[in-house]
Amino acid sequence: MRDYDAAEVVCMACGYVVQEKIADTRPEWRAFDDEQRAKRARTGAPMTYTIHDKGLSTIIDWRDRPTGTKGVSADQRIELYKLRKWQRRVRVSDATERNLAVALSELSKLSSALSLPKTILETASVIYR
Repeated sequence: MRDYDAAEVVCMACGYVVQEKIADTRPEWRAFDDEQRAKRARTGAPMTYTIHDKGLSTIIDWRDRPTGTKGVSADQRIELYKLRKWQRRVRVSDATERNLAVALSELSKLSSALSLPKTILETASVIYR
């Protein structure tokens, strides 16, 4: 039996803990049909070497509206602008990161111009790194 509260798999017959520290992979939402289940994926975009941070960073949305609200005040809008600006700065904070970002961008442009498959771009990005 899986005990997600204790993060264990326990034998029902003898109580032996078969596995510890299991991850709860169940969905964190309720879905009543296939369409709702498809919209509620737990994973994001796959990791890629074609982006300098491998696609693992987050981005503060450009819209001045948190999800499910009508808007934000002028003070909050200014604060969001400042946060976005600092986020752009720290994403490529040193010369090595900036160089990598520019180079990978150029590789992407060349790949697009030559109509190369995504796998070729990915391989070229790994070689460049």
